Amino acid sequence: MEIAEIQKVIRVTKQNPGLSEDDITEKILKISDPSIRPGLYRILIKACDVHNQTLDNVLKDCREANYVRVRQQYCLVAWLFGYTFKETGRAIKKDHATALSGKNKALTFYTTETDYRMEIDALMDKFPEHTEMLHKKIDELTDIQTNGEN
Repeated sequence: MEIAEIQKVIRVTKQNPGLSEDDITEKILKISDPSIRPGLYRILIKACDVHNQTLDNVLKDCREANYVRVRQQYCLVAWLFGYTFKETGRAIKKDHATALSGKNKALTFYTTETDYRMEIDALMDKFPEHTEMLHKKIDELTDIQTNGEN
């Protein structure tokens, strides 16, 4: 953690002594520079929010469909932000191959399932400063995927 990040935590905590850790984290994230991509933890938290799942449940070593779905969508959005599969996988206690597979499945389901598409759109919309870029990237990818281009 850099000094500026530590100072930001201290400022937010002093200004809001009654807030929970989650509330303080959200305030810190809101004052972050919007030109900087969000951290993996923030992406994962937002994916959990979209699905009404807790972070603890999603990070469990469990193949329950609801948790897998959150992880897949997180992997896709993290990849759209430019994170590597190694970084993305590490954040969810999985390897890079799982992150790659999750991204690929999420992209496929995005093009074939309306509910899945709506969930990913809702997740991308959780990042208003990046929404346009995310939608543009995924539209380009799904164009390529549905038209069979490489």
